[in-house]
Amino acid sequence: MPSEADIAMLEPALFALLGRELLRTGSDRTPEGYYRQYGGLIIGGRRVIYVNGFTAKVVHSIDRLMTPWVDWRTVSQTVCGDDPVAFRVEYDPAHRSFSSFDFNR
Repeated sequence: MPSEADIAMLEPALFALLGRELLRTGSDRTPEGYYRQYGGLIIGGRRVIYVNGFTAKVVHSIDRLMTPWVDWRTVSQTVCGDDPVAFRVEYDPAHRSFSSFDFNR
């Protein structure tokens, strides 16, 4: 699992990346409006942090529709939509770089 230091290192760059991607798509959303989930992966022998992000609208839908024991803070969420309500990206802490950014559409 990523450490708090890992998250602190990636967040400013993720905020900037998300802002650029939102502008590119013409969305009026802002990076502040996204919740995030983090998970650790090993890909090709390298440590990677997987980031799953989604808007408050998604969180409220999850809270309203799911059973009480399903919590977005502890259960990975899969989201589809017709505007950038969710995104995913991989972060390589060794190289401090992102790859595979995608809005879930």
